[in-house]
Amino acid sequence: MDGMAIYDWDTEQFIAYTKRLAADVRRYYRSSDQVSGKGGSMSSRGTSACYVKAAAQDDLFRMFGKIVPGQKTVRMATPAQISYLRSLGVQIEQNMTMDRASQLIDAAKNGYLGSVNGFYTDGSN
Repeated sequence: MDGMAIYDWDTEQFIAYTKRLAADVRRYYRSSDQVSGKGGSMSSRGTSACYVKAAAQDDLFRMFGKIVPGQKTVRMATPAQISYLRSLGVQIEQNMTMDRASQLIDAAKNGYLGSVNGFYTDGSN
């Protein structure tokens, strides 16, 4: 795991890993009073775990991503998938996952959704 192991400042309980590299987290929080290196300072190259105050945890995971071991990671549809679905005339679902977008692309390309490029596959429009 290349991400930073994150522990709660008060309880010292493991929370999750960051998706981005530990070096990125160290660089960003080098002089923060909300984050402290576990077993070393945040400027120490070998620090791969840190304690984070509760107030800073949401921001940290929003910026660097969150991986909870044993929990399936949900990947949201990419901008390219959404753009392609729109070009196929498919209505975009809110919070669409990458897997769902892929299913809809396949269905639209194979004529199962009723329209491709805004036209019905049976030529009725």
